[in-house]
Amino acid sequence: MPGIIARPVVSGLSRPVFATAPPADQRRLFILEQHTGKILIFRFSTNTLAPQPFLKVGPLSQGNEQGLLGLAFAPDFNTSGLFYVNFHRCQRDDQYSTLQSVSSQSRPG
Repeated sequence: MPGIIARPVVSGLSRPVFATAPPADQRRLFILEQHTGKILIFRFSTNTLAPQPFLKVGPLSQGNEQGLLGLAFAPDFNTSGLFYVNFHRCQRDDQYSTLQSVSSQSRPG
């Protein structure tokens, strides 16, 4: 498509499977690593990953369509801190969890 330019912004990830941002947040990208279970935060202002993961889920199954698979933010995430993850744990079915962030790193600012 004219006007769209793709460019790499981060390297060195382990099986990244999904990236998203909280509602109305254009400063950060949350990146999921499938088998490590890490949710990493990429900051566009510095072009770097935050030094610590936002969250680490585990233990996880290691199949091709298993592990940490999805992340969604509640529409009011910036005030409630609520978000949802989909992951496949070892020897279990898919898990869908509602979590709440209390970390200052996850909130705007």
